[in-house]
Amino acid sequence: MRRLHLRSVPENVEAWLRDPGSLTQRLTDYCSGRFHVRLLNQEWTRPLESERQVLMMAMGERGLVREVELWCDSTPLVFARTVIPVSSMKGRVRGLTVLGNRPLGAVLFNDRSTQRELFEVAELRNNNRLFRRANQALAESADVLWGRRTRFRYADQPLLVHEIFLPTIVSEKA
Repeated sequence: MRRLHLRSVPENVEAWLRDPGSLTQRLTDYCSGRFHVRLLNQEWTRPLESERQVLMMAMGERGLVREVELWCDSTPLVFARTVIPVSSMKGRVRGLTVLGNRPLGAVLFNDRSTQRELFEVAELRNNNRLFRRANQALAESADVLWGRRTRFRYADQPLLVHEIFLPTIVSEKA
């Protein structure tokens, strides 16, 4: 991911990227309650190298990788990817393995002990794997997507969440 200063972010995207609250709650409000999660993939695998570094995972360590789309009615708005290291699978964190189509944000932001440790914003282009995955939801391929990634500490364990905003949401002011 390429880290950028927020001043280079288009105005209609900036509000979504800067919001420190629950994206799940914000999307629920934005969609007038017609928000839902679509599970695309969940597997135990090696994370991307940049994810491994941010999570300070051992070389070769596997994690639970969950990819979802966040929808309003029949429109995908956000592609999200979560990485939870095997070493984080303790206590309450194990419950995150069975979320299915339930939103991760509802769990994280309903727990007062959850902490945001790292926050990065990026412009993604077609040479990025996450860009290509996010573009699969679109009827027409985008040239650029904007996203953010956050390392959270939940139940005293680290996990990483990518949120890539699709053109369907950033075409309007929010």
